Amino acid sequence: MKKLILLVLILLSISFAIGQNREIIGGGGGHFMTGITYVFANNMTDYLQEPTVIGTGYDPSPLGLQAGGEGYGLVGRFSLGGGGFGFNSFNASGPNGKVERAGGGGYFKMGYRFFTKNTSFVAFNAGVGGFGYSLKIKNTSTDNNIMFNRLDPILPGEEKTYDYGGTLFDLGFSFKSLFTKNMEAKEVGGFIAGLDAGCILGVPAGDWKGDEQIQGPPDPGVMVTPYIRLTIGGGGFKFE
Repeated sequence: MKKLILLVLILLSISFAIGQNREIIGGGGGHFMTGITYVFANNMTDYLQEPTVIGTGYDPSPLGLQAGGEGYGLVGRFSLGGGGFGFNSFNASGPNGKVERAGGGGYFKMGYRFFTKNTSFVAFNAGVGGFGYSLKIKNTSTDNNIMFNRLDPILPGEEKTYDYGGTLFDLGFSFKSLFTKNMEAKEVGGFIAGLDAGCILGVPAGDWKGDEQIQGPPDPGVMVTPYIRLTIGGGGFKFE
């Protein structure tokens, strides 16, 4: 992943350096995206580390992997589109069990292109949509119950999933470049690569779900997930 991101950065730098200042007036594209995300959920980590839940040895990595896809259209300096993604944090275990964390969402996105050089551009984006976040907990102990839900513990050998959802806000920057042999044409199409960097804010719309009644875990807080991801796809631009 690091080598791939470095390669894209080199290609983008070359494209920016050799390009001409031409104004994009239309076009669009689509891409697959994948990268690294950082999941802030300290209040939940503290709860899972309690001896009656996963245990004091539970020490999850905040890093995770994100992947998804987007499509967009360009109208003057603005872009309109949307997409969806999923992320999976690295799993971690404790004395009483194992926890798998995952999530995802979909959104509508609008962008403003503030820098253009031939077939390369940089844009600021803002998106809004919905998201979901889940914890899959498996009791791997032989004697202890996992008291994630004080009203309905997870018994030895048992597995349960708890989740919540809410509204997603995505703010970030996009660096994109179209690679084509015909750089001087009024309309060009080809392979588009780039990098996105930003942050997703997940505002919960309710409490944890999974059992009829849940008592014990802290209320879901705002989920903050900065990310950097590689984008690979295709499309075309129209110039003045």
